[in-house]
Amino acid sequence: MSLPVHLFLDEASPDPEVAAALGEELGVEACTVRMIHDGRYPDVGEEDREGLRKLRRKGVRFSSISPGIGKRPFEPAEAEYVEHEEFPRAIAGALDVGAKDISIFSWLKTPAPSAPATEGSLSPDAPSEEIASLLKRLAGQATHCGLTLSLEVGYQCWADSGRAAWKLIERAGHPGLRVAWDPCNALSALVCWSRRARDRSFTQAPQEYLARDLSALPHGSISAVHVRDMVTSPDDPGWAYVLAGHGMVDWQDLVSRLIARAYAGPLTIEHHMPAADKIRATRHTASYISQIGSHHE
Repeated sequence: MSLPVHLFLDEASPDPEVAAALGEELGVEACTVRMIHDGRYPDVGEEDREGLRKLRRKGVRFSSISPGIGKRPFEPAEAEYVEHEEFPRAIAGALDVGAKDISIFSWLKTPAPSAPATEGSLSPDAPSEEIASLLKRLAGQATHCGLTLSLEVGYQCWADSGRAAWKLIERAGHPGLRVAWDPCNALSALVCWSRRARDRSFTQAPQEYLARDLSALPHGSISAVHVRDMVTSPDDPGWAYVLAGHGMVDWQDLVSRLIARAYAGPLTIEHHMPAADKIRATRHTASYISQIGSHHE
């Protein structure tokens, strides 16, 4: 069994037409819309919107949009703006391109939050009930329009692991919520927590950490898995993104685990390579995923 391959359009090119053509060449089944030229969808001009509509008419399928909601600090005014202005625009943008999912983040951590209560869980400093309540209302808007809402794992946000994301979703208690699982973001968050704790041992067994994070997510809870790779070291307080298969993530193991739990969603190319390397990195990642998939056919 091989999993479908999706693509963040702007990972291939800031020009959606160029990116979609490369995706078609590489056998990508659907695309996620995020950045278009210098703007973030759906807050782009009519010319860019019409360009996406033309691609859709040509047969390009858009599975999700990533409007960047949830990357600011969580405050009452922010929640009001998201619920009544920003998210309705995202719904309209998703419907305009035929996407069935909207992916958002879980709001920016405070500057110096305490460590999670347990490894990978939601920080006790997170405004959990308030975020969960907003997520429930947003999911209600989405499902009313035939869409799902995914909470993406983001290292700088409160849902910085699969486990933390699922804690928020459990509290929200809405069936239309899913997790967009990003293993590298989970590892990046682990690096950040270990730096605060002054204990680099946290990052010495990355694959075991990811296996535990994945096992904490119930079957059917994952909408997409974002594929890239990274490197770090006990002497390095940060990390760097590298081509898939050249870093800390054992993707062969993760894909095996995903298939074993009957995951049938996409592996979404999100390599985060510099602009000059985008096309090469996209080709590499698609080839790498194909090689992994061939072991499961």
